Amino acid sequence: MPSDDRSHAALKALARRRRAFEEALAATADEIRHHLAEGQTTAQDRLNRLTTELGEFGATYLDPARFAALFDHEPSVAAAALETVETALATINELRGREAHLFLTGVDGQSLYDATDHALARIGRAFGAARVVNAIRAGRYRLSEHARSLGSFPFARWNRAERHLAPPLVVEVDGRDVRAGALVEFLDGHVTLVLVVRGPCSPAPLARLISPAVYVAQHYDATALERLADFAGPAIVALVPEGCAAFVHDPRAGDAGPALTADFVPPEERRAAVGGLSPAQQLDEIRLLKRLAQASVAQASTAVDIAQDRPPDPADKLAAWLLNQADLEGLG
Repeated sequence: MPSDDRSHAALKALARRRRAFEEALAATADEIRHHLAEGQTTAQDRLNRLTTELGEFGATYLDPARFAALFDHEPSVAAAALETVETALATINELRGREAHLFLTGVDGQSLYDATDHALARIGRAFGAARVVNAIRAGRYRLSEHARSLGSFPFARWNRAERHLAPPLVVEVDGRDVRAGALVEFLDGHVTLVLVVRGPCSPAPLARLISPAVYVAQHYDATALERLADFAGPAIVALVPEGCAAFVHDPRAGDAGPALTADFVPPEERRAAVGGLSPAQQLDEIRLLKRLAQASVAQASTAVDIAQDRPPDPADKLAAWLLNQADLEGLG
C-alpha cells in the first residue's frame, strides 16, 4: 500500500482515470485469449484432419504430430506465434495483478526522472504486448523488432494513441529530489503525474512547467486533483508541504478568468539550500510564479474586453505592463 496517506488520497481521487485503464487492460486480455483460442483450434483441427487421412495404418505405425512436422512447417510457426501470444497475455495479467501498485512508484536512490521513466516503461508493457499481438495477427511479427516490447516499453516509444490512453502515476519523492523540470518530456497526451513530496522542498518546484496546454498545480492535499476529473490533456500536480506556493494553472480557464490562480505565494526571503537548489534559484521560482500570475490576470482582463467588444482601458493596459516589467525583489 502507499507509504503516505496523501498517496492513498491521490489514488482515490484518480480512481476514474485508473478505472479507464484497468478496463482497457481487461478488454485487451479478453481479446488476446480469443486470439489464442482461435489459433489453438486451428492447429488441433489440422492434426485431426491428418490423423483421419492416415487412417488405421497411421494410427498403428506413425505419430501424426511428428509426421506432420516433417512435411508441413506451418504448425511449428503457429506454435511459436502462439507461445509469444501467451507471453503477451501473461504480461497483461501480471500488470492487472499489481492493482493500485501499478499506478504508484517512489524515488529511492535514483533521480525523479529515472523513477518516473521506469514506472511508465512498466505500464507501457501493456502497449507493447498489444502491439506484439497485433503484429502476429497481421503477419508482421519480427523477433528483433517486437521481442523487447514485452520486457519494457519506455514512454519514448509510445505513439499518440497510447499517450492518450496513459493512466495516472503517483510518485512519492523527498523534497530534496524534486527536479520537476526533468519531467517535461512526459507531459504529453493525457499523462497525469502526481508528486507526493515528503519533507522540505523549494517553494514553487512546478512553476517552470507552466505552459499553455498543461494543467499544473501545487497544493497541500489531494483536493487539488478534483478539477482533473474531466481534463483532457497532460497534467502534473505536486502535493507539497505547507509554506510552499499553492496555485493552479488550468488551460481551460479561457474567458472565465485567469488560467493561473495563486492561493498563496511565499514571501521573497532568503532560504536554505534544498538539495542542489540554491537560495537564489528558489527566489527565482517565487518571482517567476508572481509574474506568470500577474500576466495571467492581465490576459484574462484583455480577453473579457475583447469578448465584450470593448476597447481595453489604456490605464489598465499601462498598469499590466508596469507589473510585468517591475522589479519584484523585496515584495512580499
